[in-house]
Amino acid sequence: MKHVHSMVVALDGESKCGKTTIVDGIKAEAIHQANHYAELSRQVQAEPRMMQYAHTAISRLVHNTAFNAVTNISAGNAYRAVALYAMREAAKGHPRASFEAADAGNVRKLLQTKGVIDLLQTGKAIGKNVSKVAQLPGVHQLCAQLFAEDVLAAYHADGGGNLVIVDARDPVGTLGRTESIGTAAGQIHPGSIMPLYIDTPTAVAADRMAGDYSDNLWTVLYRRHLDATRTDFPVRRPETLLDDADEYFGQFMGPLRDCVATPYRLDNDHRIDLDNVQWFAGLVALKAHDAAIYAENAVAA
Repeated sequence: MKHVHSMVVALDGESKCGKTTIVDGIKAEAIHQANHYAELSRQVQAEPRMMQYAHTAISRLVHNTAFNAVTNISAGNAYRAVALYAMREAAKGHPRASFEAADAGNVRKLLQTKGVIDLLQTGKAIGKNVSKVAQLPGVHQLCAQLFAEDVLAAYHADGGGNLVIVDARDPVGTLGRTESIGTAAGQIHPGSIMPLYIDTPTAVAADRMAGDYSDNLWTVLYRRHLDATRTDFPVRRPETLLDDADEYFGQFMGPLRDCVATPYRLDNDHRIDLDNVQWFAGLVALKAHDAAIYAENAVAA
C-alpha cells in the first residue's frame, strides 16, 4: 500500500520567466531521487549478511514511499494546440473568431497526436500566432478546461501517490475556476498544492533568450502586456508571497491544510544561474516527497 499522497507543484510567473526550465529541473531531480532510493534498496537486497525479513521490509518501505509517477503538465501546450487548430481551420477556409467548450474534443485529439508536443514547442508559426489566438473569446476557458483535465488525471492516476508538476499563468486560479480544487473525491486537495512564483525581471528574461536582445525585450514586454490586459482572467501577481523558504516549506510539514499554501517567490534575477536552478529544483523535489509522506501518514492516522 502506498504511503504517499499526490502532490501538485504549481509554478506561476509572467511570460518568459523561466517556468519551463524549472519544471524540467524539478521533474529530473524527483526522478533522480526516486532512482537513488531504488538503488539503495537493490544494494540492501544484495547484502547476504542481512536477514530476509530485513530485505523485504526495506524494499517495501522504498516502494511504498516512492511516487507512482512524476508528470509535468504545461498550460502553454493547450494554448499552442488551440493556435495550431485555428491555423489549420483557417487553411481549410474556416477562420475562427471565437472558441467554446465544444471545441475541446478536437483540440484534445490534436494534443494526443504522436509528435505534436515537439511541434507545439518548436513551430515558429505557432509561436507567432499563440498570443493573438489567446485574445479570442472563449480561448482561456477552453484551455483551462483542457489543463484541469490533464492535472486531475495525473493526480489521481493509479489511485494517487503521484507528483504532478504544472506551469501556467495563475495555475491555482485556473484549477479553482474549473472546480478542480477541493476535498471531495476526484478533486485536488488544496493542502497538497505547492505554489511557486517565479519572479524574473523583464530585462533578465530578454537577456536569457537566444537572438537579438532588443527584439527579445520587445517580445517579453509585449507578451506580458497582453497577459496583463486581456479581457478574460488578466494575469495578476499574487498579493501575498513568501521570501523565506523555511517558512514556505513549513506549511507542508504536517496534516494537509484546508487551504492552498501561500506561494514562495523565487527571485530569479541575474544572479541565478543553471546551477542555482538545479539546486532549487532538487530542494523542491525533496520537500514535495517529504510533504507527500507527512500528508498521507496524517490522513491515515
